[in-house]
Amino acid sequence: MYSDGHSIPITISVTATDVSGGTIIVEGLVSYADESVILEVQTTSKRLSKSEAVYHRIPIRHLQTAEFKRRTIGSKIILEAKSLKTLSDLPGVVRNRLGLNVARKYRVQASDFVTHMQILLTEMRLEEL
Repeated sequence: MYSDGHSIPITISVTATDVSGGTIIVEGLVSYADESVILEVQTTSKRLSKSEAVYHRIPIRHLQTAEFKRRTIGSKIILEAKSLKTLSDLPGVVRNRLGLNVARKYRVQASDFVTHMQILLTEMRLEEL
């Protein structure tokens, strides 16, 4: 079972190039703490250096769903926000959805993480009733 504070390495698919024409890669960690999803990401360009690590805190109450998609090579955590504003400052967001690519060796941790998020989302919805 997923436990708070454990980080899962992720990459974020970004279809962009930097000013010098190099491909941009976004890598980082995802974890859970204090009723929030914590993303720590760093942008790397093949032609430029790495950026500083940037922390993003997404309160669980601002999420609509958390989903785990298992693929042949790696897997994906998909976070869907209730509002476009929630994920607006993150790279790789399409509308209100953020896809986090997870390597095969972290597949079980990622699945447990999403199950944990789904339980928390369900509990929050029940409290609202």
